[in-house]
Amino acid sequence: SARTGSGGGLASRALSCLLMRPVYLVLATVLSVSAQTGGPTLSPLDPGTLGPADVYGNSVALNEEWAVVGAPGTDAAFVYRRSGSGWALVQTLTEDDPSFGSSVAVDGLTLAVGAPRNPSGAVYVYHFDGDSWVLTQRLEYSSSDYGSLGRRLDIDGGRLAVGAPGAEGIYFGGRVELYDRGVLDRRLTLPFQHTVPYNFGRALALDGDRLLVGAMNYGCCLLEGPEGAAFSYVRVDGDWVEAQTISPSAPDALRFGYGLAMEGGRAVIGWRVRGSNVKHATAYELTDGEWVETQQIDATGALSSSDWSFSLDGDRLAIGTLTFDAVRVYTFDAGWTEVGVLQGTAGEAFGNAVALSGGRLIIGAPAADGQRGAAYVADLSQFGPTSSVVFDGPRGLRYLGVPAEGVTIGDLAAQNLVRGVPGYYPNASPNLWTAYDADEAMWLPSTGEGEELRLGYAFRWFFYDRAAGNPDVSVSRPLPFTLSTDRPVNDDDVIVELNTTGSRFNYLANPFGRAVDLTDAESWPGAFGVATPLYVYDPVTRSWDDAPTIIEPWGAVRFRAKGPRKNGAPRYLRIPASAQVPEGSSARTAALAPSGAQIAFRLDGIDADGRPLADAAFTLVFDDDTRAAFDVAEDVEKFQPPATSYALVGSRSGEALLGLDARPFAAAEVPIALDLRGTGAGFTLSWEADGLPPGAPVTLVDLVTGGTVDVRRRSSVTFEAASASEWAEVPLADLADPSAATDRFVLRIGDRLPGAEAIDGLVLDAPRPNPAAGAARVAFTMPEAGPVRLVVLDVQGREVAVALDREVAAGRHEVEVGARALAAGTYLVRLEAAGDVASRSLVVVR
Repeated sequence: SARTGSGGGLASRALSCLLMRPVYLVLATVLSVSAQTGGPTLSPLDPGTLGPADVYGNSVALNEEWAVVGAPGTDAAFVYRRSGSGWALVQTLTEDDPSFGSSVAVDGLTLAVGAPRNPSGAVYVYHFDGDSWVLTQRLEYSSSDYGSLGRRLDIDGGRLAVGAPGAEGIYFGGRVELYDRGVLDRRLTLPFQHTVPYNFGRALALDGDRLLVGAMNYGCCLLEGPEGAAFSYVRVDGDWVEAQTISPSAPDALRFGYGLAMEGGRAVIGWRVRGSNVKHATAYELTDGEWVETQQIDATGALSSSDWSFSLDGDRLAIGTLTFDAVRVYTFDAGWTEVGVLQGTAGEAFGNAVALSGGRLIIGAPAADGQRGAAYVADLSQFGPTSSVVFDGPRGLRYLGVPAEGVTIGDLAAQNLVRGVPGYYPNASPNLWTAYDADEAMWLPSTGEGEELRLGYAFRWFFYDRAAGNPDVSVSRPLPFTLSTDRPVNDDDVIVELNTTGSRFNYLANPFGRAVDLTDAESWPGAFGVATPLYVYDPVTRSWDDAPTIIEPWGAVRFRAKGPRKNGAPRYLRIPASAQVPEGSSARTAALAPSGAQIAFRLDGIDADGRPLADAAFTLVFDDDTRAAFDVAEDVEKFQPPATSYALVGSRSGEALLGLDARPFAAAEVPIALDLRGTGAGFTLSWEADGLPPGAPVTLVDLVTGGTVDVRRRSSVTFEAASASEWAEVPLADLADPSAATDRFVLRIGDRLPGAEAIDGLVLDAPRPNPAAGAARVAFTMPEAGPVRLVVLDVQGREVAVALDREVAAGRHEVEVGARALAAGTYLVRLEAAGDVASRSLVVVR
């Protein structure tokens, strides 16, 4: 997807710097500005109060979750987060640096803002820490050669490309700096040829291991022949290598490379006709590693020479023409075809900057309202393809569903890799599964190219996040990746039959082109057949969410159904079209989550690369009519995240690891286990305990540190824990492996278990080591001689080992508890002497 917009020619202004603004949350004003061509509605973003010459909208950037708008006149960048179909202003970034906000770029959890003031310029890099965007690095160039560092930016993965079109002195004319995870990787320049700056770096685009840089004045000032070029670079063996110089094919081309866009093997470069202001754009496709011209896109009108902006995302292209205050939208189907025009108000420089992502378009209009500026977001679903979605984040499985009838496996394979099914790499292991067999608790691969995907039923697809494959068969594309269909979006109710045998798990999908509101899902016809909460997988945090409010378009949901009817009749669920989220609104609260007396936990951490990990799918529900032991009718086992690194938390009942644990609210110790893969060391376990029943105290005990927390008075605890190595391949198991989890906490209900009180003089020390992988030693002190029985009990109170059963003398004694023969889990070491009892917890790990 497009991560940054190619801005137009409105100059930024170095005005007095504003004071640093605090982080705040403001919902975007819900306004509608209809495009004059009858196209999509333009929704203005609300920056709060602006002043004259703030030029808000001079730069824009967009991805699936974040929108960023630069306002260099006030040295600020405004950051918005998507909320349903609207956008909320969550933070305003300001720095004491003139022209800060002249360029912006965002990708994942990284955001960059340029301040290309003379004589050198700077770039500020921010990281989202889960709460706010935090400045992590300031990049600058100390030379006084009027470099304008940061005039153009683009981010892709951990790489950042920075354009400095005035660098290297008047005779060299431009530089591009490439950073890899914050470290300067390469500085690119052009050799000297002329006495006019090339403006190398005035336009650039970064896509994986490819970089495209425009130099609109390359070969400048000749009286005839083309002028301008674009330079293609490829990263090979850790170095950036110039692969191709792209020159205009038209002999009368000027300023070729002023604006450009590149993504996924396609590129578009703009230029002007010599002797006129007529503009063109040339389309290219990557063939055998070389950019090949494929199309001259229709002229966009008689325009001035400095008013281009470009953005390319999947099968969509947007070209802003600010002199006409318009943005032209194109879609690709064997070639680029204009499908509509978004028209702004005359004189507001509408289209000065544009950015596409996931079927949405953000447009900057910095000259609006006395150069206070404006920015708009448009949903391009009315400009085919009919429906599209952007997938970003880490590689791995996605749980999906189609929004239109007639979408086939062949349609998917034409957009990203399908393998291991008839027609697509049949000897490879499958990466696309289209049916779930609840009786066998397993997914079944697709039957082949012509298989149609059913409305309302989910499928799952593994994305590899790399470019590979045969274009004549099916090609793997790097993330972010746009999936689309041009088939008419479904707008009718959809009825699905529920799995009621075997595991009783169901994977259902959003069958519409808009998000589905789950807040009233309990009232859907047939919803009485749904037995457990709904779960939606989040590939960014690599966790299952057990309280989702919506299902996004192309998204899927998981749940367990009730058993079969007594008469044997099937159970059905109707997904009503009326559940679609209306434009301009969003869902409100959680749906079909456990209700009543409960405590909900959440585990937060980071992976080895610093990206967030979370698990918000663990809830203890208290009901006197349930059993403490695992019961498939009451509890839900923990789901396995389809990722190579993750953090899981759940309760252990015997050998089962549970995400939903229903039990009576009675004196007990509930073991809480962690399964950590490829993570950092620091974690936060938080909870919402408002739903706990009154009465008995509830304490969280850390089995490693011995620390205790009153759950009713606190809401979180931080701790450190060791992680297992990251998986080499994404596991395909449906349920988490209980043997991979280690008990870390015990939730103690009541002061202590019945019979666990220590008597005066009878002392039982904690086992050492604890947790124990082999033998553990337990010391105790007898006030007087007498019979002693030292036993080990499991969490259900069953005696699993006897360490000592005989007469002992008064004084201190130590015995060995054979933990090697015990399964991983939490146990109680119980000492009985002269009718009195003392106990300690023991954790066994593997």
